[in-house]
Amino acid sequence: MNFFKKLFGIKDKEDINKVHEVMKETPNVKEISVDDLKKKIDNKEDFTLVDVRTESELNYGKIKCKQFKFIPMQEIESREKELDKNKEVITYCRTGHRSHSVAQDLMKHGFKKVSTVKDGLMAWRKYDKSIEPY
Repeated sequence: MNFFKKLFGIKDKEDINKVHEVMKETPNVKEISVDDLKKKIDNKEDFTLVDVRTESELNYGKIKCKQFKFIPMQEIESREKELDKNKEVITYCRTGHRSHSVAQDLMKHGFKKVSTVKDGLMAWRKYDKSIEPY
């Protein structure tokens, strides 16, 4: 317990309660496998696939589908109006870490159906070998 107290700067019970409150406010993000994403694309399901990487990362490839939208992570807050809060939104990045964070932010802003691609674009290479690893 002392290790966690030092790690998180917890001094007393009030600090512990603050940590619990922050954890309650952090929405759980559903992860979707690349296999399930492929099925959704093949079945022409109605969703928006948001690539949150940087513009230069597009040079390595992207997930190709008509539902694709490129909104870099740094721009998501200013451009979230481009997304429908009532439509399923699936985020992805290179490995899934940034897209997970973006998905959490979208949920905090009222998006109801948000998920992220587990292991990101690198996992999608299973379906598209033209994507360059980086």
